Amino acid sequence: MPWTAYLWLALMAAFLALSQAQPDAEPSPGARHVSASGEHSCVVDRGWAIRCWGSNRHGQLDAPAGRYMSVSAGDTHSCAIDLDGGLPCWGGGKFVGAAEPEGRFFQVSAGEDHICALREDGRIICFGWNRHGQSSPTGGTWLEVEAGEDHTCAIRRDDAIRCWGDHSWGQASPPTGVYEALAAGDDHGCARGADGRLACWGELGDPPEEVQQASFTALDAGYAHLCGILTTGAVYCWPPSLTAVRAALAHR
Repeated sequence: MPWTAYLWLALMAAFLALSQAQPDAEPSPGARHVSASGEHSCVVDRGWAIRCWGSNRHGQLDAPAGRYMSVSAGDTHSCAIDLDGGLPCWGGGKFVGAAEPEGRFFQVSAGEDHICALREDGRIICFGWNRHGQSSPTGGTWLEVEAGEDHTCAIRRDDAIRCWGDHSWGQASPPTGVYEALAAGDDHGCARGADGRLACWGELGDPPEEVQQASFTALDAGYAHLCGILTTGAVYCWPPSLTAVRAALAHR
């Protein structure tokens, strides 16, 4: 089959995923937190409740009732931090429901098949699949954790980044330096320094030359792309969608 046929199939799959991800009702204005994954999205609304939409093939939309601070959408599952610091998870995966750790947490990141969360004492707890060591964090205390596909990255108390898990594309080798925010994608990651500039590593490498000197206020990583908010308020994503589709096809 020619590559154009694969490209068409990939584009159709992306269209279907997007069509599935449309909410039945628009999220309430001023939602407190939002998280999007491949086939579903969730928000914490102004009333501290979770609302999800998109595919529910694995029960990833069936958020429990309660009051929540944040939510993280994984591949076929979701997790949230409630107002008491609890960590409920729901949806697919044999690790959801049975392996949720006890304690008080203030951040959670759901990867493809694993979940990592940050305790109030700064320790990281991971559970789920661990075939590449992605659920085996190093010791120490941390400020932020981000779960990718088969790797995990976190910012230590000294603002340095450490990663563990799969290293097939260099995604577990972050640059040295001091950073304030982090995003982990499929096989890549980016971090924002105090000056707002980005450092990236893994499959996608550095951002395009035109934004290497730009300053960002926020960033997030998807399957084969990264997006950030510039200090001007503009949103910039790379690589372009066609390039991302080709990269994803070549990666399969």
